[in-house]
Amino acid sequence: AGRRVLVAGARMAGAASARALLAAGAEVTVVDANPMPALAELAAAGARTVVGAGLDLLEEQQDVVVSPGFAPHHPLAAAAVRQGLDVYSEPELAWRLRGPGAPPWLAITGTNGKTTTVTMLAAMLAAGGLRTAALGNIGEPLVDAQSPEKYDVLAVELSSFQLYWSSRMAPQAGAFLNLADDHLEWHGTREHYIDAKTNVWRAARAGAGGAVGNRDDPLVAALLGQVAGGIGFTVKGWEPGQFGLVDGGLVDADGNRIIEAAAIRPPGAHN
Repeated sequence: AGRRVLVAGARMAGAASARALLAAGAEVTVVDANPMPALAELAAAGARTVVGAGLDLLEEQQDVVVSPGFAPHHPLAAAAVRQGLDVYSEPELAWRLRGPGAPPWLAITGTNGKTTTVTMLAAMLAAGGLRTAALGNIGEPLVDAQSPEKYDVLAVELSSFQLYWSSRMAPQAGAFLNLADDHLEWHGTREHYIDAKTNVWRAARAGAGGAVGNRDDPLVAALLGQVAGGIGFTVKGWEPGQFGLVDGGLVDADGNRIIEAAAIRPPGAHN
């Protein structure tokens, strides 16, 4: 309450962030380079709205919430970082706004297959009788999904962009599917891209959460080996403490058979 926050971008994530911040009592300014339809609604709700670059707005701000498309070299984002402002994304804001009893996050990242996997995860959680949804890089904004009266647990897809613009967000468990060079023009270097992806394991690296990784991807396997207690999965056999494939069936960390691989939908070894 009372914190001065600039929301950069007025599409879905930005508009949802601005509404959540207004509800929390922040002093909100929303800027977009284009006259987005949401600006009028946000102005009516109490936000200051500006069409333009927004660089002249930074000196009076304490935080800057950037939409996913804002790369580190974007003029507004770069200037905010230089000025020492706290710059973060909508998922990070959602994490900071979590109250007592907020649903835990089970997060998925990777270069490929995130949406399929997070949708499968939400289906498994729902089949287990839990109120859930696939959110994050898909679905409704995370800032609107933190009530324990609405959800028991969240299946959260996190992109490298969202993970880059985070500093406190620490999902209770994070899975890293695979890693290939991607979005390097956004991140600047391969190392920055990898660092962003491994933020899905922030809680695990602090000894307070679970890290899951694909042992069949050499890069992910090497990174997982640096996290104490990391759990791997493979379709090339099985080892105690890991998840694997034995005689056509998926087995858990204790070697218990879970399901026949041929029964998995969607089909395919990667699934």
